[in-house]
Amino acid sequence: RTFKNIPVIGSRAFGTVKLGNLISFGLEKWGDLPDDFAVQPDITKEKAFELVASYAGIELIDSFPVESDTDEGSDRQDSSSNLFEEAEPSSRVSSSASLHQQYLSPDQSHGGTDDGNGMELCKSELQILTLAQGSLRSIVNSRNRIRKGVLSKMGNSNFSNGYTYQLVWRICPKFKGQKQEIMEAYVSARNGKIYSFVDKVDYFAASGSVYPSSNDGYELGGVLQSGWPMPFMQVGFSEVTDTGGNFFHTDYDSVSYFGPYVNIQDNCGLANMNVSGDFDWGGSNGTDCDTPGYGGLGNTHASRTGFYELNRIMEIARSRLPTNDWLQKRLTSNMNIDDNCNAYWDGFTVNFYRNSDNCANTGEIAGIFDHEWGHGMDSNDVTGGISIPSGEGIADIYTALRFGDSCIGRGFFHNMKCNSIGDPCINDCTGVRDIDYENRESGMPHTVTWSNANCGDKVHCIGLVYSEAVWSLWKRDLPELYGIDDSSALEIVTRLTYIAAGNVASWFSESNAPYAGCGGNSGYLSYLQADDDDGDLSNGTPHMKAIFAAFDRQEIGCQTPRVQDFGCSGSPDIAPDVTVVPKNNRNEVSWTSVRGASNYQVLRTEGVHSCDQGKVLLATVPSTTLSYKDSGLQNGREYYYIVIA
Repeated sequence: RTFKNIPVIGSRAFGTVKLGNLISFGLEKWGDLPDDFAVQPDITKEKAFELVASYAGIELIDSFPVESDTDEGSDRQDSSSNLFEEAEPSSRVSSSASLHQQYLSPDQSHGGTDDGNGMELCKSELQILTLAQGSLRSIVNSRNRIRKGVLSKMGNSNFSNGYTYQLVWRICPKFKGQKQEIMEAYVSARNGKIYSFVDKVDYFAASGSVYPSSNDGYELGGVLQSGWPMPFMQVGFSEVTDTGGNFFHTDYDSVSYFGPYVNIQDNCGLANMNVSGDFDWGGSNGTDCDTPGYGGLGNTHASRTGFYELNRIMEIARSRLPTNDWLQKRLTSNMNIDDNCNAYWDGFTVNFYRNSDNCANTGEIAGIFDHEWGHGMDSNDVTGGISIPSGEGIADIYTALRFGDSCIGRGFFHNMKCNSIGDPCINDCTGVRDIDYENRESGMPHTVTWSNANCGDKVHCIGLVYSEAVWSLWKRDLPELYGIDDSSALEIVTRLTYIAAGNVASWFSESNAPYAGCGGNSGYLSYLQADDDDGDLSNGTPHMKAIFAAFDRQEIGCQTPRVQDFGCSGSPDIAPDVTVVPKNNRNEVSWTSVRGASNYQVLRTEGVHSCDQGKVLLATVPSTTLSYKDSGLQNGREYYYIVIA
């Protein structure tokens, strides 16, 4: 639609003709434009550029475009601001993920006219903007309401009231320091109000079908989920997708299940695709070497699921242990080994077996990935080497904290429940074991005394002694002693575990029950050290009573230091109220101020388990900061956030 040769944005007529017949016709956002609607601007295009630069807080490229549209004869002006050199780029500008390194020249997208030296990336022009009645509001005055698109959602009063129209300058300014972004702004040609200011680049995305938890078909976690992002996957020679699977490239490139953190080697064959934009590894029925029919013989369920899950658990771990060298290196995962009913860590790689009559393909079970990765984490933490008397417990703990499930490796068995220690599971756990003792036939904790009598040298059995303690700390003791909700208790235990586990050499002594946790680097004392907030264990720690209760129940606590809660005086007793506003490939998270907060931690997770699973620690910000911009996300995907004061 045009009016007096000016395009009317958002308003159109459409129809469908089939076999020569008009079978449908309609109007979209079509209202009456009065004949006296003026199309002569009151401000120049150059002034519109200045206003956007001032709003963004970033200096424009110096030169202006040569072409002049309806503002013939206007004086050209250079931007006078120099804020980019004096401070970091304004957080108000939509920014791309840091892994996007390549610059998009104007002739690659969006019909840009700039020759590389000018200050804009599209042809400036006057347009008539279609708005719902009542939504006439600028983002300068309402930045929390309009950051993408041109309509503000301001309640039901906007509906059924028709449309209004505004004459605007549509410009695409080019800022100093800008990379591939195509920034587009709509600025009122009457009074300079900014109605929209967004990055118009549609970032390419890598995705595939993944088993979130298992391939057992139980609930959403056991059903193949399509379109999940492929994070941290190398595209071509130099680019890497971000956490949402986004990347930026326009040439044909080759991709495989390879990136800076994970390398998948599938015994079914190689996986490879040549791509020139968005790509999806797809999914299919079957197991083992079944593929969607493209992407190579190695484009299997195991490759897709393993690449996703290993990258996710490692992303979580990096956020907790940013200085750990092993987490910055590439881990090789061998899929579809021609054997069955097992998986293993060999000191360097993780390895997974095929399906059989009794057991599922272990490379299609996310919990098995996390367990074997947990052995690698145990081997490469501060103390190094596998923990004693068993490293199985900490591998189970990492898995349970990731998925919020005491059933380890759900779906491992096709037709039986876990029964590996002579104390059968009474729930529906089809994994290798359950670390919640109440889900066992005895209903009793598996203590050091019990382990000495029943486990012998079976490390999976011995590991239950302390994995049950950590599970109980989360699910029983923190909630019962302090009234802490499940989600908050999960974050407390996750923090303690990632800090404490790296310092543990021996989780407990098998000969000192009922106080088998008195060794200097025992699990119990390491958790107290992680919980302590003043450098003095003798006066207690903030959650000492709960930690003692959990470990003492398994006979792996200690009588010294004296059990007492102390610390965190004056800390907040209420949680912040969190608001999330979705944007293009990012979310804007904000929260209310909480009295007594010294800082705020922002955490994110995604997928079918919502908040009941491990989270990436995105940032720790000072108490004066009440917002965070989380970029590099997959559009259309649900993300979940918590903010801890």
